[in-house]
Amino acid sequence: MAAAALLRTVTCGVGVVAALRPQGSGAYGSSPQGASSRSSVTSRPQQTLSIFYTESDYDPQSRRWVGRVQKLDRDQPEHPHLVLDGVSPTGLALDPRHGRLFVTDPKAPSIMSCELDGSDSRPLVKGLFGKKLNDGPWGVTIAPSLNSVIWTSTGHPAVRRADLDGKNVQILARGDPHAWSATGPFGVAVCLRPGCASAKLNRPMLPHENLSEHGLGRVYWTSWGRIQCCEISTGQVSTVVSGLVDPVSLVLDMNNRRIFWTDAKTGKVQCSGLDGSRVCDVATGLASPWGIALGPTHIFWTDRERGVVQSCCLRTGLVRDVISGLREPRGLALLNGPSVSRQ
Repeated sequence: MAAAALLRTVTCGVGVVAALRPQGSGAYGSSPQGASSRSSVTSRPQQTLSIFYTESDYDPQSRRWVGRVQKLDRDQPEHPHLVLDGVSPTGLALDPRHGRLFVTDPKAPSIMSCELDGSDSRPLVKGLFGKKLNDGPWGVTIAPSLNSVIWTSTGHPAVRRADLDGKNVQILARGDPHAWSATGPFGVAVCLRPGCASAKLNRPMLPHENLSEHGLGRVYWTSWGRIQCCEISTGQVSTVVSGLVDPVSLVLDMNNRRIFWTDAKTGKVQCSGLDGSRVCDVATGLASPWGIALGPTHIFWTDRERGVVQSCCLRTGLVRDVISGLREPRGLALLNGPSVSRQ
């Protein structure tokens, strides 16, 4: 498994690349100095430092699923590292503030948390899944400024949250009970209102305190044929984008006020504004795009059918295979940060 050149011809929507920040070279990309008006000319450019992805496969000899989370570092693109073993790890979310990775495994069932090198691995809440909630965790996202890990589950539309240490499990949104899907929503993301990202809940929640009381923003998720959201304060569900086929995973680009998502059945990566306007194709002609993650200059996604991780430069629209030869890759997470100068 190695960084690869473009192996498959895809098309890219020109509209999505017109107004985004400049790209760096290569499949990982880095943003040059001065690319953002908010950054100082002396600041180091941002780039994707590591790619985390899941793999899973059925072992006919042992008659069980075997899965793992792998990590590929920018400075060692030929040598992926094993981070975590599992049954069928599916969802990934990275907490850069505390340097931890969260992994959902619906067949275990569990949400595991570990350091970025795989050390200090532990379940978020022992004995919770399959017993108290009678479900398996599916999609996952992190809101470090709210001290929250947020997840969806297989089989029902509810969205739940807990403190980063696993305490204070709550229903954040009941979702849309009328949405039809074979599973619960996989893609989930949080949009905080201006001023909330650095405020209020950098602490464990108090007993009987509910995050919904603070009205800090919205939770977005994928549903069958559409993307929906709800206000954290009220739980009121609304449809953001309709007329889709099978949106799977999503990620928010808060700098440009966009939503990016994968659609496995149409073989597309698409985007829109946060309000659902200006829907356009980012890449088409894909096999089965699944997990998605946003870097400083590139959007990345996994393709389950082809067994690859791909990237698309947000300026030029060039799509490339970054990692190939994978088994059922689904979840995807990125460690983004300032580039390291080499002497």
